[in-house]
Amino acid sequence: MADKSSDEDDYMSDAFLVADTRPGLLSREASRKHQQSVKIKEKNAKYKTIPKKQLEQEKRTEGLEKPIGSENKGFALLQKMGYKPGMAIGKKGSHSPQ
Repeated sequence: MADKSSDEDDYMSDAFLVADTRPGLLSREASRKHQQSVKIKEKNAKYKTIPKKQLEQEKRTEGLEKPIGSENKGFALLQKMGYKPGMAIGKKGSHSPQ
């Protein structure tokens, strides 16, 4: 009997306490650390600072793509003076300054 008990693993040994390490399975601690790192990456991407030059370029492009609305004070004044959208502005009524 002594031989049989020495061949069997002790239920208190590390062999029974080691977690399952099959690929794709994470322990609770590893899973928690992974989730924390994912959250940190998402937060950093959300609050990533954009260089001032790039931000100015994006805002300029966005502003030039949409027409000035009638709620704009300057546009409202031009309309009161007889301007209609699509007309040229200037002494000679041309688009380019002369």
